[in-house]
Amino acid sequence: MECDKSSISPDLQLVSIGHPTESDARLLGVLHNKVWRRAFRGLAPRAAFEALDQDHRISYWQRILDAAGCKRTLVATVQGRPIGMVTYGKARHPDFGNLPELQHLYVDPDFQSRGLGRRLLLDAVSMIENEGLPGVALGVVEENVRARSFYGSLGARERGIFTDPGPLWKSTNVLVDLPSASVISGRLASGFEGEEL
Repeated sequence: MECDKSSISPDLQLVSIGHPTESDARLLGVLHNKVWRRAFRGLAPRAAFEALDQDHRISYWQRILDAAGCKRTLVATVQGRPIGMVTYGKARHPDFGNLPELQHLYVDPDFQSRGLGRRLLLDAVSMIENEGLPGVALGVVEENVRARSFYGSLGARERGIFTDPGPLWKSTNVLVDLPSASVISGRLASGFEGEEL
């Protein structure tokens, strides 16, 4: 689903959103590392920062970008350069119930606060609905106030707390149920006011 381009910054009009290929693992690992380090500086323990480096992230994306992983991942690019991404799949924690888990909604810091996070989220939720899945949820680190505000402003509902099992960071996370694509679209059409990714 294509987002209404009037809701994003004019300099992002040239953004393409599509599925990656297995050969994109390195570029996604670099982006993942850059965004994660910025978002979780001061929140994640030192051991996690040391171990979850760029090589670790590249290896992670090499493992998950098989045929199914590519279909469940969206990447935003400008002139072939990845500037944002989101993926979803089977939830890693039982508190999600039968809902799939949205993960890795990351936007390059150079492109944040321009509407790309909203666009990726809307496209991902639309994709999930098109698969006939019953909804989608995600986990947000409890102290990540910016992300919690972003999801809340789009109609998401916080419904519980769970502990990410680690292995490097047993973070306390808020379980967030995302609204339907039509609710998100309605919020965007009525004028988005909230934190932006």
